[in-house]
Amino acid sequence: MKFFFFLSLSLLVFSLSAADLHWKGKGDAFTREKPGSYIWWNLGLRLAPGTYQVKARIRADKGEAFTIQAVDASTGKSCWQKGVKCPKEYAELDFGEFHYDGSYLLRISDWNRPGFRVDSVTLTPVKLDEVPDAPAASCDTPGGWISLGKAALSCDDADRREGKAALKVEVPPAAGRKWYDAGVLRPFPMKRASMISFWIKFDSEPAPFWVQIFTAEKGVAQKLNPAALGIRKGEWKFLELPVSTFHFRPKRSAVEGVRALQFSPDAGFQEPVIFRLDDILLEP
Repeated sequence: MKFFFFLSLSLLVFSLSAADLHWKGKGDAFTREKPGSYIWWNLGLRLAPGTYQVKARIRADKGEAFTIQAVDASTGKSCWQKGVKCPKEYAELDFGEFHYDGSYLLRISDWNRPGFRVDSVTLTPVKLDEVPDAPAASCDTPGGWISLGKAALSCDDADRREGKAALKVEVPPAAGRKWYDAGVLRPFPMKRASMISFWIKFDSEPAPFWVQIFTAEKGVAQKLNPAALGIRKGEWKFLELPVSTFHFRPKRSAVEGVRALQFSPDAGFQEPVIFRLDDILLEP
């Protein structure tokens, strides 16, 4: 099975060229009977940080205004929104520009009244940000980390391996949940990486876990067995993982266009999985 099918749709990461990105709606085949969403476009970390022009082909039965939002999919918080009055016949409407900084899982969506017909939405890159390499992921604060599957994030300044604190992650169990939908994710820009190293410690009984590196192409993952690695409850363990040992890796010993890192316990656990991370480093 190819790794592409393991990825949660909300977390897919692809390269972005100067080409437009398109979302196709149902057009005249759908309008709402009650207020709600016509657009539900999960982009995750797909967009490179930058400024984008937003256009949509819409018509309205009564010629009312339609509002589009950029939403943080992990929190539901609206990060940008713009309303434009729609004509009764289809027209390509300009909703202006919005800036995406790459720090959250992006969803383009809306909440509007009945009577609209949405044919398509288009995002056009206007200016992409220059993002420097960030080979080290800070564990000093939960800031910059994205919780998945209702994982609780905190920091411990007493029990750490470097810096000011270690990141503590507590993942509650949930029936039927896939491993990639729980844990912790961090945007992590690097042009190239051949090795990842980090410290890990389990406060709960050690559980099999995944380390996933999202790239501008598709991504690679490694499932780790604590017993095989000598990981014991309550003890720190330093791990160095060459990309060449990852499952579903590209046909080379390094990945290019790194966009994010994810740490997730394997699916099927019955009690909360609690672990700490520190001193995370990607080497080119």
